[in-house]
Amino acid sequence: MAENGSISPQDGVSAQGADEQEKPSLTEEEKPRLTEEEKKQNHIASEQKRREAIRAGFDRLCELVPGLEGQGRSEGLVLGRTVAFIRAQLVLRRELVQAAEARGDTVTEEERAPLAILERLEERDRQYVSRSRSSVNLAKLLLPICRERSTENGKKMETTARIPRTMPCLGSATRS
Repeated sequence: MAENGSISPQDGVSAQGADEQEKPSLTEEEKPRLTEEEKKQNHIASEQKRREAIRAGFDRLCELVPGLEGQGRSEGLVLGRTVAFIRAQLVLRRELVQAAEARGDTVTEEERAPLAILERLEERDRQYVSRSRSSVNLAKLLLPICRERSTENGKKMETTARIPRTMPCLGSATRS
C-alpha cells in the first residue's frame, strides 16, 4: 500500500477495488444472448431514437427558414422551402461577391467556394429544362411520323390538342 493509504499498482490490486479483480470476466461465449423480445425492443428503441433525431432536425429547419415557423408541416414542404431559402442565400452571396470585386476588394477562395454549389444547382436546372424541352421536341417530331404510319397501316389515330404521354406507334416506327 502506498504511504498515503491509497492503493498502488505495485500492491497488485487495481484502483477500482479488489472485488472486481476476483470476478472473472465473461468471454464472448459466456455472455447471455438477447432473447428475440429483447432484440425487438432494442430495434424499436433505436428506430424511435432515429425518428426523434429526424423530427428534431425538421423542427430546427422550421426555426431557421423564414416562413416555416409555427406552421403544421410536411417534410416535403420543409425540404422544398429550405432548398429555396439556401438557393436565395447563395444568390445573395454571389451578388455580394460581385459587388466586392467591382469595388476592387479581394474575395478569397473560401468566400467564393459556396458559389460552386449554386453553379451546380443552376447547371442541373438547365439540364432538366433542356431534357424537358428535348422530350417535347421529340414528341412533336415523332407525332407526324406516327400519324403517317398509322394511316399507312389503316389504323385511325385520334388527335388531341395535347401531345400524348405515350406514343403507341413508336414500336412500329422503330421496327420498319
